[in-house]
Amino acid sequence: MDSQQEGLTRREALKRGAAVGGAMLWASPVVQTIGMSRAAAAATSPVETNLSFIALLAVCDGVTHFIKYEIDEAAWESSPGNTPGCVLPAYDQKSHGGTLGFSASAVDSDGCVTIGIPGSCTVVWSAIKCATNCYASNQNQKGGSIRFCCP
Repeated sequence: MDSQQEGLTRREALKRGAAVGGAMLWASPVVQTIGMSRAAAAATSPVETNLSFIALLAVCDGVTHFIKYEIDEAAWESSPGNTPGCVLPAYDQKSHGGTLGFSASAVDSDGCVTIGIPGSCTVVWSAIKCATNCYASNQNQKGGSIRFCCP
């Protein structure tokens, strides 16, 4: 029997099926995101940032430590390497920031990272790499936190 005699061609049936299937696919994500918390939504949508790394010189117990946080890896370097485009002042040793008690937030909605400083340490110098530019500054922050953002 010919499908055109019944009033519906194969092409029309496929178009209607695709339209119904497409509507179902479109509706599904909307329903899933309605009950999502802000934290969960932020976790699934990484924020873009030009921030590449944060380099710090911190005096802890009389020793000046060079520590470096890599944004792309979301981790402290265990043996901090180069700081391309940034000139470091003198320091005593390279150290792992996490081992010293430093913490780092995830990239926030402004593309910034907040570094938590242990109470026993004072950050005396910092630099951030933003795209191809280095922004360095003298600091005198004992404990607390510093928020780093690209200009």
